[in-house]
Amino acid sequence: MKNLLKIGFVAGFTFFSTLAFAKDNDNLVSLETVTSFKINVGLENAKNVSLYVYNENEGEIYSEEINKTVYNKDFNFKNLASGTYYLVAESDFKVEKYKIIIKNGEVLLDKTPVEQLDKPEYNVEGNVVNLRMNNLKGKVKISVYDLSDYVYYNEVQAPEDGKLNINFDLNPDASDVYVIRVEKNGEVYKQTFYVK
Repeated sequence: MKNLLKIGFVAGFTFFSTLAFAKDNDNLVSLETVTSFKINVGLENAKNVSLYVYNENEGEIYSEEINKTVYNKDFNFKNLASGTYYLVAESDFKVEKYKIIIKNGEVLLDKTPVEQLDKPEYNVEGNVVNLRMNNLKGKVKISVYDLSDYVYYNEVQAPEDGKLNINFDLNPDASDVYVIRVEKNGEVYKQTFYVK
């Protein structure tokens, strides 16, 4: 499910270990400028996080799969051409995209994501699947179907205070495999569930 979302990003770097710093917001990534051409990327609870850097033409320059409790790394942009680059961090539940501009050998960093996407979160207890989504700004289309494409649920839901929380009781007598499909803002997420 890691690569459901293709987001443009860029940057070539060498990296060095650095000091840890605390996050003071809900962002997945903490960014700090270390020197005029070096930034530090920090992640807390970085299990199952993919980190990508792309150029403005969506050419991937760097990628890394991270599975650590704490992650801090300096990225050196000194040898990159002037232009716009993007740093993308994707976890199981969130995607964040940051803009990095290199101009005359200096890095201009925007510490606020230019795009942020919360993915569906699932909690399974027995055959009941709880679907949660946060920070929603519009309606979401949700479908539940089996591998024969028999549809059990197909509704458009409006969030309440930006949140959606729905339970699905997946009946093992009807099917032993279900797919929950969530569509929001043109992005589609699918998750398969096996029941007994």
